[in-house]
Amino acid sequence: MILDLFPFALNQYDTPSVTYRKMSLSRYRQLFQRTAPLYFDRKRDAILQRGRPLFMFRYKATRHALVDLVNAELAKRNIAPAQSIAGANMPLDREKLRQFCKLAQFAPIVDE
Repeated sequence: MILDLFPFALNQYDTPSVTYRKMSLSRYRQLFQRTAPLYFDRKRDAILQRGRPLFMFRYKATRHALVDLVNAELAKRNIAPAQSIAGANMPLDREKLRQFCKLAQFAPIVDE
């Protein structure tokens, strides 16, 4: 299951004047903080109804910018910190993804 962090596309095709890449780090983080209760948290809670999730970042830049904020939202429901499947020279490390998929049924839930 794929979960976007934001409710907006904000890409060069849909909103060329406002994109995530053009946004400052502080604005990017602020956008997540302001939209998390209305978007990310609701999606996270819906996923929790279906099982034990393992959250992963696909992109290094997104992980670098938001890992502490995302992990704080996950911790609210005792979910282990998000992992990364970002590749060295590509946005996705397929071998890491395979390993996580094999382990997905054993995704850790942090005990209180």
